[in-house]
Amino acid sequence: MSQIGKDIYMHPTTFFEMYNLRLLQIYSSTNVKRYEVFLPYGLRFLPDSLRYLNWSEYPLRSLPSSFTPENLVALEMSHSQLEQLWDGIQNLSNLKHINLSYSKHLTQIPNLSRATNLESINLLFCTSLFEVASHNIQNLHKLTILRLRYCEKLLTLPGKIHTRSLRLLDLYGCSNLKTLPEIYGNLESLQIGETAIEELPTSILSLNNLSELDLKDCKYLKNLPSGMRELTSLANLNLHGCSSLEKFPELPKCVKNVCLSHTAIEQVPSSIEYLCDVEQLLLRGCTRLASLPASLCRLKSLKHLDLSYCSNLIDFPDIVEPMEHLITLELQGTGIRELPSSIENLVKLQDLFLNGCKNLEFVPNNISKIDGLKLLNLSNCSKLENLPSLLVGLSSLTELHMSCCNVQEIPDWLIGLSSLEYLDLSRTNIDRIPTSIKQLSMLKFLYIQNCKNLQVLPELPVSIAFLDARGCTSLESTSTSMATLTEGCWDDYHVTQNWQLSFYGCTKLDQNERDNMATEFQFRVFYTATAYLQKLGEVEGPYAHRAISICYPGNEIPKWFSNQCEGSSIDVKLSPNWNKDHFMGFALCAVVSFEDNFSNCDYPIFSSEFCFKTHHNESEEFEWSFYDNRCHFREEDRISNTLLRSDHIFMCYELSYHDENYHDYFDAKEVSFNFFLREYDDDYVVVNSFKVKKCGIRLLYLQDAKEFSITDSRSGIQNSDSTSIDSEQCETEMVDFNYKRRRLHH
Repeated sequence: MSQIGKDIYMHPTTFFEMYNLRLLQIYSSTNVKRYEVFLPYGLRFLPDSLRYLNWSEYPLRSLPSSFTPENLVALEMSHSQLEQLWDGIQNLSNLKHINLSYSKHLTQIPNLSRATNLESINLLFCTSLFEVASHNIQNLHKLTILRLRYCEKLLTLPGKIHTRSLRLLDLYGCSNLKTLPEIYGNLESLQIGETAIEELPTSILSLNNLSELDLKDCKYLKNLPSGMRELTSLANLNLHGCSSLEKFPELPKCVKNVCLSHTAIEQVPSSIEYLCDVEQLLLRGCTRLASLPASLCRLKSLKHLDLSYCSNLIDFPDIVEPMEHLITLELQGTGIRELPSSIENLVKLQDLFLNGCKNLEFVPNNISKIDGLKLLNLSNCSKLENLPSLLVGLSSLTELHMSCCNVQEIPDWLIGLSSLEYLDLSRTNIDRIPTSIKQLSMLKFLYIQNCKNLQVLPELPVSIAFLDARGCTSLESTSTSMATLTEGCWDDYHVTQNWQLSFYGCTKLDQNERDNMATEFQFRVFYTATAYLQKLGEVEGPYAHRAISICYPGNEIPKWFSNQCEGSSIDVKLSPNWNKDHFMGFALCAVVSFEDNFSNCDYPIFSSEFCFKTHHNESEEFEWSFYDNRCHFREEDRISNTLLRSDHIFMCYELSYHDENYHDYFDAKEVSFNFFLREYDDDYVVVNSFKVKKCGIRLLYLQDAKEFSITDSRSGIQNSDSTSIDSEQCETEMVDFNYKRRRLHH
């Protein structure tokens, strides 16, 4: 009955005389429009022959009193209005599965003592359930899964659970549960996080098969029972947020993952070296932790060590012998003043986080001996004034974060970081970037926002996909990559990537600089589109959508945009042949004013809605946004009011040749565009809109690329017949279909 596209009203005797009915499923198969089943006069009958009953959102308080579930194998009634299933003891010898999850009015479960074949009970989020009596589970010798997660009113459980078949007991989020029963048997996973328990029963030490123990956010738990080393199968222990836990617990040698983050522990015992199998040790936010034992380096299997935000941790111990498996070391937000020179013994380290180490003054030179290091985060190390001179040896480094450091200059040896893809220099005091940056052929992301002293931006490598120069208030000059591009140095990898430049608030850029930006935008558009056409039919997956976009201060639409209009919207008539010969899409432009209703732009997103109108009076609207999900601004990067008092130009181009919906509108006779700049809060809710003063579009064709001498030699496309199409007749393609589509009929 899941395919019925309307609300259903049932008669109380709907299932009367269906004596052979074995399977009944009533549920909604879609989340777009939910249809409901109504039983305004109740339900008097269900067939006793039923073996499988799946009725999601069952609307009544109980099942019919005449129903005998002796043949029932599976009962699936999630999100129901049930308060109870039935009265008394029923013969349930065939029942194997019960799922009443999210039945928020369920106060009790029936006597299941005769459900001797029951294997699983799912009562997740049954928030009114206050008790599970002993007769409910004691005779369930085949029960393997019992889920009671977030049964918030649950106060008591049977005093003893001794079911040998039980493998998973989930009590997570039972916030009023203060005591656990004695538990015996072959339990493998015990989930009791966010409960009010103060201690664990000693019987837990008999659970020889227990591999997972989750005690996350048990704020009243002060200690674990002595003898935890006896749990020889325990692999995962989560004590995150157990804020009353002051002592590092005894742990079995076999444990692999230990989380003690945000606990009150004050020290790590030297005996930790016996945890020879531990791979992950998380101590994040242990603000009382002041020191670490030297024996820490003897954890030979350790891959991930997280000490972030241990604010009283001042010294990191000497690493007296190589740690051959440690990949990630998180020290951000700690009080450490320096790293030991023995850091070179972290021979397999790939990710080193030191961001927010306010006392860190230098990094030892021999960090360059960690030749596999890929990520180094030094952001917000406000006392760090110089980079280690041998950082150049990090030939594998792909990410370097240095925002808010006290670094005055970037040394020329930066070019030695041959694998660098991501460089963040934001909010530093640098006044120059070395011209050698052009040689970083792998660099894709460059962040220099709020570098107030930076006056000149040198030519960047053609690999750059994203440049954020917002708030560079002294920036006067930039260098384009056009000379490099016209020399044919742009390989296919670069052609098929996005390109986005942001120059918000760079008001010292003169008109010549702005014209150069517009020209490079045009060149990138044509170069990308012609290369894409060459690969048409070959390019799929991540290459299916390519975006070129730029923003800078200005108040005039470049003349290159052949269709212009005052205001935020424009309509363009399309000729019959507008899409017939190497059409490459639309380039869009708008001038946005921040004078009237500016604020601190948390998430300013420029977007365009546009609509094709066909000769069949059918239309479809699409939306494209200037920023994709990777480019939302961090809180510290929000744009100040003073930077946004001037008009800004947004230009963008989206290439999307593999969207089948586009081909449905080749016969369009008109296209209309509406432009917006909206401000979003942290919850992605629109809180402000800005005035679009002018807008413009240009339809792009292969023949237009002649302007930059791109066609033929580089595109590999013969354009001998392209002269037969007058580009001035033609108007548009669509931009990005990743965001919103809706079809309208007129």
